[in-house]
Amino acid sequence: MVWAPNLPGWRDVPLGALWRARFRCPVALENDADMAALGEAARGAARGARDFVVLTVGTGIGGGIVLNGALARGTGGVAGAAGWMRAGGRRLEDAAAGPAWRRGGGRAAAAALGRAVADLVSLLNPRVVVLGGGVMAGPGRAFLPAIRRAVRRHAQPVAARQVRILASPLGNRAGVLGALAAARAAAAW
Repeated sequence: MVWAPNLPGWRDVPLGALWRARFRCPVALENDADMAALGEAARGAARGARDFVVLTVGTGIGGGIVLNGALARGTGGVAGAAGWMRAGGRRLEDAAAGPAWRRGGGRAAAAALGRAVADLVSLLNPRVVVLGGGVMAGPGRAFLPAIRRAVRRHAQPVAARQVRILASPLGNRAGVLGALAAARAAAAW
């Protein structure tokens, strides 16, 4: 585990090797948002899509990107770190993660999230954007129409017409289901 910002002191921890030694079985560490993307592809709102983005909106904001049917990992394995995008001069995570929804009642957070989704739609031209995580399973779901309007208003027009913006039907189970799908594929079950 190279870096876990929500776990103080967890930097460059050989967690996979430690667990392999402890449990005497194969272990793989994966990014939770990447696994949520695989879960949405296997059993959720992205079934059948080859180009899609999953944003997990909770304590922080993560993203899983699938292009041409393959998970985009990037050079260092951190592709999809959507919380680091800028929104109104701030990090998206500061403007639209869980604490921002509690602070401002949701309107400003939804506006920031809508602009970020519009930017992702313009940049990647996905078929589907799935919004998941604890916030979108709760108070954020009511703002889905506003987020869709922001995409239509701010995204590249052709991409905006082609994309579907959906709430995850899997909620916080998406990551677990994606990890299960990845484990099955790795083990060739």
